[in-house]
Order: sequence, then C-alpha cells, then structure tokens
Amino acid sequence: GVKIAVLPFQWGDDSWTHDGFAEVGDQKLAGGSGQEINTNNVNLGFDISGPLEGLSVLFGEYGGNLNININGDFRNFENFADINGATIGGVHVSVVNGHGNDKGSLKLTGTMEKFAIEEGEFIFVIGGQELWIDDVCTGPEPEPTPCVDFEDPPLGMVYNVNDTFTDSGVKIAVLPFQWGDDSWTHDGFAEVVAEKIAGGSGQEINTNNVNLGFDIGGPLEGLSVLFGEYGGNLNININGDFWNFKNFDDINGATIGGVHVSVVNGHGNDSGSLKLTGTMEKFAFEEGEFEGEFIFVIGGQELWIDDVCY
Repeated sequence: GVKIAVLPFQWGDDSWTHDGFAEVGDQKLAGGSGQEINTNNVNLGFDISGPLEGLSVLFGEYGGNLNININGDFRNFENFADINGATIGGVHVSVVNGHGNDKGSLKLTGTMEKFAIEEGEFIFVIGGQELWIDDVCTGPEPEPTPCVDFEDPPLGMVYNVNDTFTDSGVKIAVLPFQWGDDSWTHDGFAEVVAEKIAGGSGQEINTNNVNLGFDIGGPLEGLSVLFGEYGGNLNININGDFWNFKNFDDINGATIGGVHVSVVNGHGNDSGSLKLTGTMEKFAFEEGEFEGEFIFVIGGQELWIDDVCY
C-alpha cells in the first residue's frame, strides 16, 4: 500500500547520477526473507502518510557510498556505521553492523514528517551503490521473536552426549546421533563457536555427530533455523517422526510429523535456512541410556546451527 519512487543518487564526489536502477531479487543479502530490493546508484523515496514516530530497515551494503534523507536533512556517507548515534533531521539513528561488506539494521527514532524534494514529497529516502534493503517497517516495534542464539554458553565450550545446557531460557540436551547406515553413535560432541558458518551473528553451535534436543514449552506453531552443513548425514525429529537424510534439500517440501518443511539452499557444503510450519508438540526421545522430552531435535556430522526461532 506504499508508493515508492526511484530517485537520482549522489555519488561520493557530490555529483548526481540519473542512470542507476533498482532491482527486485531474493538473494537474502539484506538479511530478510522472501524478496528484497537492490538499489544500484539510485535512491528510493517512500511516500508513507505521516507523521511517523520511527522506522526500521534491514540492509546489506557491499560497496560504494550511501544517501539518506530524513525530514529534509540529506546526508551522503560511506558506511551505515558512520551515522550510528547521529541525529538527522531531529531523528536519532542507531545501526547494527554497517561497517561495509556486511548486513545489518537501521533504526530511526523520532518524529518523521513528509518533506519536499524536486521529484516529489516523501517521508524517507534511502539509497546506495551496492545496497540491498528489506523490511522497511513503521509504527510500534513488534514483539521480538524468541530465539535460541547460543550467546549464553562460554565461547569454546564443548558438550558431550548426555550433557545439558541452557540458552535464552531454553534447556538443550546433547543426544546420540544416527549415521547414514542407521547405526547410532554416543561419541560425538557439540561445540560453541563464533565462525558464522550458519549465517547468523555472534556465537553458533557445531554439532559433530550429535543431535540437540530443544526442551521448549509447547505447542508451537512453527520454528526456523539457520544452518551451515558441510559433510555427512543429518537427523531431524518433529512430533516424534524421526528422519535420517543426506542434505536439507532432501526434505524441502516434505511433511514431517504433520509439519510442513521448507528449506533455502541445503544442497550440501552450503549455508541456508530451515522453516517448519504447523503445530509442534513435545515428544519422547529414547536412545541408549538417554530419555527425555523435546519439541525439536536436530543434528549432523558437520552441522552448524544458529537462531533457532519459534
């Protein structure tokens, strides 16, 4: 319902270009979901009714300079981190990441009114040379989605089968793993690392021939996971329906335990995301001496996961 105009862009030398373009893609370079837009030497002007009390944007910025205009206060700058903490047009700016060649988020706090430029009236203008943006959100901030992000355990901590630990208020158990030949191993481990192999931020966890069982209160209506999978087979258990498979792409579109599975990437030796849609209940998991109840079990031989959000 928002009208958006593609506008000229000012380069770092203060000259203007009218020869750029904006392209709709789905590469997830801004860190959102579904489609996003690439501004290639253009600005986008958002014709949203105002006043607004703030606005947020997800971005991925991979080269060149940037433009922003808030309340008629135009700025030309190199990276989003350059405006972190600034006041532009009377509006406070806060930025996560934004150091160049990365993705992050921009948050504006304060009253935003429509302003006039030569091409029309807009409440917000933003653009770049190699900039992807998504989820330009207005109004009150939504309640955050609860996520297990593995930031609580100490970096480098190693957990063995039968160990338990807590992250983000969720109890997690390290469970035996089933290899591709259907035999079980109790000798693997899980290690807290910060290699960004799963595509998240901060810390993540590597499952090395183990499963992780998540003791989240239920029922849930869905769950999502970021992953990086670089060898061996994989296990998953949803509503007591256990699957042993090679790559995440093998279960894309499947129904497991009555829950629909959708996967981005997952062809092996890559990172991607797993999304589960449907009612998820706790189920009993038993293998060897281990017994417990979990709402989700996942693991692999060389699998990194992050941001288990529900």
